[in-house]
Amino acid sequence: MAAIAVTLLCASMFDDSSVLQMQLRFDFDAFCENPDKQECDDVPAEIVYMDPGGGAVSVGVRLRIRGRWSSRTAGCQLPALFVYFNENETAGTPFAGQSMLPLTTHCRHLDKHYSDYLLSEYLAHRIYTLLSPVSIRARLAEIEYVDSRSAMHRKRYGFFTEHFAGVARRTGRTLYEPDHLHVAEVDPQGMARHALFQYMIGNLDWSAVQSHNVALFSAADGNVVPAPFDFDYSGLVSAEYASPPSGIWVSSVTTRVFRGYCWPGVDWSAVFDEFTSIKDDVLEESFALPGMSGTEARRIRVYLKRFFEKIESSEGRQAIVDSCRPVPAPLQ
Repeated sequence: MAAIAVTLLCASMFDDSSVLQMQLRFDFDAFCENPDKQECDDVPAEIVYMDPGGGAVSVGVRLRIRGRWSSRTAGCQLPALFVYFNENETAGTPFAGQSMLPLTTHCRHLDKHYSDYLLSEYLAHRIYTLLSPVSIRARLAEIEYVDSRSAMHRKRYGFFTEHFAGVARRTGRTLYEPDHLHVAEVDPQGMARHALFQYMIGNLDWSAVQSHNVALFSAADGNVVPAPFDFDYSGLVSAEYASPPSGIWVSSVTTRVFRGYCWPGVDWSAVFDEFTSIKDDVLEESFALPGMSGTEARRIRVYLKRFFEKIESSEGRQAIVDSCRPVPAPLQ
């Protein structure tokens, strides 16, 4: 077994912000390329990491492709995965209590741009976690992929994200999947915060009302707040394959467009102040991304600084508020 760096691990996977060092061993040829349309077995695999005492720990898992080898996965050589755990094997490991975790991969083995995309998307998760506890947390990992049949032996960054059930359990909320969302159900501050975050990262590919790239979580009193995910079409990531959604007339995903609704009762000053209060932390997070190219790191910092410059002026704030969309009749 190749040497793996020792990472001090805490009990909870997502309470630890250190980079998880691990191997993922599997038979790459056994993957089913289109699990949506084919009857497929999950691929058995093994996660190996070093415990704090320097001993190798093995955890048996099963892998399943998220999506297909197609334009949806940008022609990925290793598309994103679902990793399924046997809870009997995870006690005392970073994966304790987990039954399934999504794993975002580097996609293309030899294209440095895709590594940068992954790290930028991880950063988006980290930023929203600074804004709201009802967020889908992420854990960065440096993964040594070992194909059990071939000579494939690559080390790349990836990140795990919380399962929706884990978010609900941690926050004391319930995953909410309504046929019809009513304006009286939503937390206006939460909705405004979420929309401003999407504006901050330049993401147009979302809808809280239609639960597109957004999960909704309801409290016991019925109060509903959003938690966003899937940011690879955002301006923060600026992927070469990303384009604005149809009906939004901008030439590039890096062009910010505020798409939030004019929810009644929003205290916009408080929302903007929440963002200015995390400015230093956001920029520090962007500096701390391991493995990102210098050119891309500088682009991201400039992109984020321009957002903060806008919301630090009264004119910039008012321009955002004035561009909110009327709440559509079906929600009222």
